[in-house]
Amino acid sequence: IRVFAAGFDPIGQNCGVGGNADRCAARVDFYVDDTLMGTVLSSQSEYWVFKTALTGVGAGTHRVWARATYVNPAATLDSEPMSVRRPV
Repeated sequence: IRVFAAGFDPIGQNCGVGGNADRCAARVDFYVDDTLMGTVLSSQSEYWVFKTALTGVGAGTHRVWARATYVNPAATLDSEPMSVRRPV
């Protein structure tokens, strides 16, 4: 499952290529149901877009969501969950 999250923060740290682009979260964690399935650091983001592929997700309907962690100022923000159905 490919997942994307926008971790933009207009007053936070610099991120992306070279660390001098748009400002973003320090990291974004991706969850399936309540299981952490992947983490993308700001140094791996494309500016404020965090993306990865989640593997090992079983068949059925799952709740997929993201948690962005910021350091300046300190904050943790959760996305709205999305339902994803993986066929058998």
